[in-house]
Amino acid sequence: MENETYPNLLPSYSLKPLPPLLPWISDFHLSLLLPVTAYWTISMIYWFIDKKDYFSQYRLHTPAEFKHRNRVSAGEVFRAVVFQQIIQTCFGLVLGHFFGTIEYHGKEEYDIAIWTIRIRQAQQAIPSIFGVLGIDAKRLGQQLEGYSPSLTLMLRGQGSGIKNDASFAWEIWVAKVIFWVLDPAARFGIAIFFSDTWQYFWHRAMHANKWMYRKYSDHTLFHLLKVQTSGSNTLRSHTEAFSISRLILTLFFTGNIHAHHHRIYVPYAFGAFYNTLTEAFIVDTIGTTLSLMLSGLSTRQIIWFSTISVMKGVDDHCGYRIPWDPLQWLGEQNTAFHDVHHQSWGIKVS
Repeated sequence: MENETYPNLLPSYSLKPLPPLLPWISDFHLSLLLPVTAYWTISMIYWFIDKKDYFSQYRLHTPAEFKHRNRVSAGEVFRAVVFQQIIQTCFGLVLGHFFGTIEYHGKEEYDIAIWTIRIRQAQQAIPSIFGVLGIDAKRLGQQLEGYSPSLTLMLRGQGSGIKNDASFAWEIWVAKVIFWVLDPAARFGIAIFFSDTWQYFWHRAMHANKWMYRKYSDHTLFHLLKVQTSGSNTLRSHTEAFSISRLILTLFFTGNIHAHHHRIYVPYAFGAFYNTLTEAFIVDTIGTTLSLMLSGLSTRQIIWFSTISVMKGVDDHCGYRIPWDPLQWLGEQNTAFHDVHHQSWGIKVS
């Protein structure tokens, strides 16, 4: 795909499919696989540490508390999390089918040139800005002419387009910094801000609203499904199929959205994503999807964002306050902070 070429202004470009990071899997499928892999890798590391009783001085709870205080078995948690991850992966595959999974490259120099033009055009406003401050920018530029020709032109507000790259290397350098560093950083910031804000207010609502906190559970759904289909391995009629579909939708979008997660009073790593399907869909799936779409992260940036987010979530539930754990340095909301929230006396504190 060739662009319209503007002589002496913008370089031409040709878009080509971006080669995958790994030859045996596309970047899109890696963005779905890597967060799940990271989740269970870190979880199993902490599970091994727990079973071998390593770093016991950093435990937040004793093994006896883990055994007796939790209201759900580790096996149930494992099955629920795996099922949730299967649902989320399928949702990601559906999104990929509709929005596409191939990314292109080859436009980088063109985009940098665009930023260079923007920087040049922005300089035209400098005399006016200095004028508001009571500074004669053009006169100041004349005084500095012998020291820095580029600074003189900038203070005079001169220049547009890309001319004489050698004389304006600093503009190209700044454009590259914006394109390769500041723009991705801003996109990550938008994704983090939206994702955290979405999760915070939904989480707060689930604790403040009793109906959202406790009513039904996924176990109720499975039990009622079993009753509905008992006596037959297949659905007997379209009416029965409709009633079961309505049952699933009713339970999926109604109460007990968050109490499920708080059956774990002594948190452990792979219990981080132990939620109802409703909470997982609203808070995690929808929230993350919207944050990625609004921020415009590339697939490779999504890999970083999603994987680090999952690692942080697992680490916050690991049950260990290890001082040299780098994930504990990412803000005040660490393992100890979140552990308070899982206690009966601190459930509305943090």
